[in-house]
Amino acid sequence: MSLLHPPGGEVTGSDAAPPPDLGLDRVAAALLAGRGEFHLDAWFNAPLRTVEAVEYRQEAMRDLERPAVRHAAREFTAGLGGVRSRLGGARSFEHPVQRNAALLDAALTYTGTVATFAERLSGVHPTSRALTALADHLERIATSPAFTGLAEDAAEARAAVAGITYRLHLSTDRVQVSVPTGQETDYSAVIDAVFERFREGSIRSHVGRTTEHTGMNHLEAAIAERVATLYPDRFDLLDRFAARHRDFVDPSLLTLDAELQFLLVGLSLADRLRAMSLPACWPVVSRTDRTIELVAARDPALALAHRDAVANDVLLAAGERIAVITGPNQGGKTTFARMIGAITHLAALGFPVPAERARLPLPDAVLTHFGRAEDLADLRGALEDDLVRLRDILDAATADSLVILNELFSSTTVADAEQLSRATLERLVERGCRCLWVTFLTELAETPGVVSLVSQVDPDDPGVRTFRVLRQDPGGPTWAETLAVAAGLDRAGLRRRLSP
Repeated sequence: MSLLHPPGGEVTGSDAAPPPDLGLDRVAAALLAGRGEFHLDAWFNAPLRTVEAVEYRQEAMRDLERPAVRHAAREFTAGLGGVRSRLGGARSFEHPVQRNAALLDAALTYTGTVATFAERLSGVHPTSRALTALADHLERIATSPAFTGLAEDAAEARAAVAGITYRLHLSTDRVQVSVPTGQETDYSAVIDAVFERFREGSIRSHVGRTTEHTGMNHLEAAIAERVATLYPDRFDLLDRFAARHRDFVDPSLLTLDAELQFLLVGLSLADRLRAMSLPACWPVVSRTDRTIELVAARDPALALAHRDAVANDVLLAAGERIAVITGPNQGGKTTFARMIGAITHLAALGFPVPAERARLPLPDAVLTHFGRAEDLADLRGALEDDLVRLRDILDAATADSLVILNELFSSTTVADAEQLSRATLERLVERGCRCLWVTFLTELAETPGVVSLVSQVDPDDPGVRTFRVLRQDPGGPTWAETLAVAAGLDRAGLRRRLSP
C-alpha cells in the first residue's frame, strides 16, 4: 500500500529538480529542512499527472488536518525515529552487552510505537482512503505472529535485565563488582533532606531520555562484563533475543513513515502560511476544465519569506491559451508568471497552495524559459542560447503543457525580437498549449486571441509600482516615458528647462 499513490495508480519519484526558474528550490529548502534522511525531494520533484492521484493525496492530508489524527501521526514518526536511532547505535557499538541492550531498547520502542499508533488511528476513524488502508495495514502487523512474538520476547528480556542490581566498590586503583548483600545504605533520602531547605516552589523535572547513544569506555565495558558473569542466565536470555530478532522492523513501515513525513510536509506549508495570516487552500485540479482561476494568490517562495507579499487574482478562461504580460521593469511581471507556475507544481503534488481559492488544469509538464546571464565558458551567445532552449521547449510541449517564457530575445534588436517572437507564438498556437509570456514587446500583447495582462503603477505617482497585474489592453505610456515625465526629462520638461 501507499499513502501517496492510489492502488493501481501511478508511482512517481524523480531525482531531477523542477524548473529552477520557479523558485521551488527555495520552497523545498524551507519545507524539507530537517528531513534529509527520508529523501523527500524525489517526491517533491515529481508532480502527479492524474486527477485521481492528486485527490488521493489531498484526502489523506485533509484527514491529517484533524488534530487527533495529526498528533497520532507525529508520535508515530517520532517513535520510528527513535527506533532508527537506537538501531544505529546497536550497529555501531563494539561491546556486545551494549549492542544487545540497544537492540532490545529499539524493539521495545518499535512494538510500543506501532501498537499505539494502530490503536489510536483506528480510534479516530480516518475517512481518507490512504489512512483507512494504513489503519488496516497496522492492525494486520500488530496482530501478526511475528509482531506479537517480538513483543513477548522483548518484554521477557526487559523483565530479566530490568531487575539487575550490583554493587561497586571503588578504591584508588581497583573497582570491584559484586552482588548486593541487601545491607547497603540508601542515601537518596538523606540527600533529599539536605537539599530540602533550598527548595522554592514546585520543581520541574529535568530528567529526560536521550536518543543519542555513545559507546562504552573501557571501564564501563569491564564493569558490564563482570555484571554479566554475576547474572549469566539473564544475559544469555538477552543474547538469545538479539540473535532471534536482529532484523525486526517491517520494511513496509519504513516506506510508510517516509510517505507520512511527506504528507506532513504538505500540511506544514499551510501551517506556515496561516501563521503569517496568509490564506492557504486546497486547489481544484482538472484534466478537462482548462480554466486557470486564482484568488488572492501569492508566489510560494515569496509568501514563505514575507508576510507582506502582494496578492494577485488570475482568471483565464478555458479557451484563453496565450497570455502576454507587459508593464514596467521590476513591476512584478516575472514574479506573477513564476507564481502561476509554482502554484501549478504544488497543486500537482497534492499540496495546499497560497491562495484563497484555486482552480487549475493539471498539466503534463511545466516548461520554462527565463533569461540567464551570459556564461563566458559557454561559446553560445545569448540569442543562440535563447533559440536552443526554446527549441527544446517547443519540441516537448503538448496541448496539456504549461509554458512560461520570460523576456525572450532581449539581446537582439526590437525588430528581430518581434519577428522571432511572432514565429514562436505561431508554434505555441499550433501546439495548443497554455502559455504565459512576460515580454517588453507590447505589440505581442495586441495579437488577436492573446490575453493582455499589465503590471500596474500607482495612478497618483507613476514612478511607484504596485506589483499588481491586471487584465487590460496594452499600450499607454511606456515605463521609460513615465520615468522621463517623473524626472522632468520628457519633451515638454526639456523645453521648459532649455527655454531662455
